[in-house]
Amino acid sequence: MVASTLPAAAAAGKKSRRYTVNGGPCRVDELPEGASHQWTPAGESIVHRVSYGQGLQDIAWSYGFAGDNAFKRLWDANPQLERPYLERPGITIRIPACGTELRRRKLPKPPPPPPPKPEPEPDPATAESTPSADAPDEPPPPEPAPQPEQAAAVPSDSVWDQLAQCESGGNWSINTGNGYYGGLQFSASSWAAVGGSGLPHQHSREEQIKRGKLLQAQQGWGAWPSCSAKLGLG
Repeated sequence: MVASTLPAAAAAGKKSRRYTVNGGPCRVDELPEGASHQWTPAGESIVHRVSYGQGLQDIAWSYGFAGDNAFKRLWDANPQLERPYLERPGITIRIPACGTELRRRKLPKPPPPPPPKPEPEPDPATAESTPSADAPDEPPPPEPAPQPEQAAAVPSDSVWDQLAQCESGGNWSINTGNGYYGGLQFSASSWAAVGGSGLPHQHSREEQIKRGKLLQAQQGWGAWPSCSAKLGLG
């Protein structure tokens, strides 16, 4: 009797990983920009071509999926994706229509923060220098180290707060596990490219805004395509 119940239990476990999509597009004649549809042996499917700077969460929101975990619908629907963030434009992904049955996929662990820079080696000539005969018995106290440069204060009603409200609900310490971090939803590679250390959500609002200004100077407001369009930035 025990052996006969094992297949049923295994089948029940597998079935629990499947679910039916709620929300999302239900009519192919009301799709956002960048979408197309095609007929396949399994029926009609919706295909989206990724634009520069788009992430799964932005794309999911544009198709009507709600919530901070909306990107998981697209992650589950595209098993060819190895990571839940998109590193290059031009690729196409499948958009599950409402009522589609999907199988849940595990999310990979977020990338570790970059290792700290090594301390510079002391100069041997300086370390081995012989003190002069008339040197004082006790060396003078060392001068205090200069304080690290602090990010400039930014008014709380700035355009960066409006952008963060759109990108992350104004949560500067958010990490949803989708490869984007902090109030301005940096990817780890974009954060490192503008000189950021660690991960964005580990830093203050002011530091994230400072790095956001550097990214905006490099890429323009297109680094945040969906929200910059909503805010009329350009």
